[in-house]
Amino acid sequence: QQQLLTDAGDLYSYDAASFDIGSRNEDPGIPGLAEANLRIKPNHRFPSQVKRLYRSRDMVFIGGGAAACELALSLRAWKEKNGKPDDSITVIHSSPLLHEAGVLASRNMASLLDRRGISRVKGKAEQVTDGTVVTDQARHIPFDEVMFLGGAAAQGLFGSSLIPTDERGFMLTNAHLQSISFPSLFAAGDCG
Repeated sequence: QQQLLTDAGDLYSYDAASFDIGSRNEDPGIPGLAEANLRIKPNHRFPSQVKRLYRSRDMVFIGGGAAACELALSLRAWKEKNGKPDDSITVIHSSPLLHEAGVLASRNMASLLDRRGISRVKGKAEQVTDGTVVTDQARHIPFDEVMFLGGAAAQGLFGSSLIPTDERGFMLTNAHLQSISFPSLFAAGDCG
């Protein structure tokens, strides 16, 4: 019927609608992480959380994908530029870095992190407690800020609608970012 119903009960008619609602961090079920995790999603949190990244002296990123590597490198560059080159930055990853991009990309990223003075810990984060991440290899990595970036999860909006989604709840789109069943609906960003 080309109508949107808000949680406040307002009804809006549309000719075309574009969703840019982002994603959320997947909850990995690591004991203690929920209380310590520096969440950047939804994205409106990012500016205030970046300030905490800048203040951290021992930053730990959990995840070996592009988001964790990019934030670690960006933070290192900021710290060097702002007179904090000795602050610790660690990336904990259970699979090879950037594993979806292939072996060469993984090796290049590992080399880049090493050159930039970012510690890499191969292993699975199993517990977060008292300013320490404990891995499956019994490594204890201290932190004053920790951020889990191990994967995106879909927001619940599309799951409560007739909009087709993939098995994880992201809107299925064609090459024009249109819903595969409702061409007047579009997905922007990582919600599709």
